[in-house]
Amino acid sequence: MKLKSTQDPTKEASSILSGALKDKSGPVLFLTSGGSAFKVLEQLDEEAFGRQLAFTMVDERFSMDEKINNFLQLKQTEFFKKLIKAGGLFFDSTPAKGESIASLTQRFDSF
Repeated sequence: MKLKSTQDPTKEASSILSGALKDKSGPVLFLTSGGSAFKVLEQLDEEAFGRQLAFTMVDERFSMDEKINNFLQLKQTEFFKKLIKAGGLFFDSTPAKGESIASLTQRFDSF
């Protein structure tokens, strides 16, 4: 593995990830965490977006509260808005009102 030193790790990570996404010729399932990972997503090159890219959260919290649920937070980012405009796909992990964890997981079974 090649180690790299940088003054701006967020920008460097975004650049590497953008390059990797552009190099893929087929579909990509992008699993992301919340929190500081959103800073990396915000700086991705929009040329990497499109119908070949589908994403969802890997560290989701079962809540309808925007302060807790990562997907609800992600929907507020410019990254999300740009990805949707480019035709990107997503698996919404936000629970519906009255939905149980079991029924939420059944939504994912259909994919």
